[in-house]
Amino acid sequence: MGLVNLEDKCVIISGASNTVGQAIGHKLVDCGATVYLMSKHADKIAMIAKEIDPSGKKAIAMPCELLSQTSIQESIDRIEASDHNVNVLINATDVALYEKLENLSIDDFNRSLSINLNPVFLLAKHCFPMMKEHGGGHIINLASMISKKCVPNIAAYNAAKGGVIMLTRAMAEEWAKYGIRANTIINGNVELASPRDLDSGHRVMDSAFGIKWSLAEDIAEVTAYLISEKGKDITGKEIVIDEDFINDLRN
Repeated sequence: MGLVNLEDKCVIISGASNTVGQAIGHKLVDCGATVYLMSKHADKIAMIAKEIDPSGKKAIAMPCELLSQTSIQESIDRIEASDHNVNVLINATDVALYEKLENLSIDDFNRSLSINLNPVFLLAKHCFPMMKEHGGGHIINLASMISKKCVPNIAAYNAAKGGVIMLTRAMAEEWAKYGIRANTIINGNVELASPRDLDSGHRVMDSAFGIKWSLAEDIAEVTAYLISEKGKDITGKEIVIDEDFINDLRN
């Protein structure tokens, strides 16, 4: 699809510490955008920001607890104080909890929904006033093929990613009158990472880490296209990006 000009874009990427978020950050800065890399993993996003742009002007680490409205609002306030107006939001947070459905507790179910769905809602809600005031914007939320084809033992993740798709459609429908577009990118046909143990003792995976870097770059390229002038008429869509999609695109 080639390089597009994104000099006028100010972007938040949540989940910027994972493979896809990092690839998107690289691509958008290469295209001229100013990018805020948002994650609770402060050291990691600081390292990624320095790698993307050593000057610190185009890639900016923004540590944030994505489940906290207060933390999100403070981050938005800091961005506005720097005279940047966010016109692109990319939600790439992606964590799955492994548990058989019959053993899944309501606390674990709510936790999975919160991690995967709440930041999508909260960041969009807090970015909306800026986008509305300045004539529009674009929201891209990352889902998973698992939102369309269930995989055993991650029922809460299935539900959360299905929710991301419907929430994105709602954003596209309700905010179109403000010039705000919203689309879902669905990661398809990728090999998920092995489960890891967290302090909570639950088996979880960060599925973005299971995506091949080459496929992550393809996702980043489509993201750049969607938020550019070339993608201005695309909204309310689910775009599955897997190796078949990319091969069709390039042939």
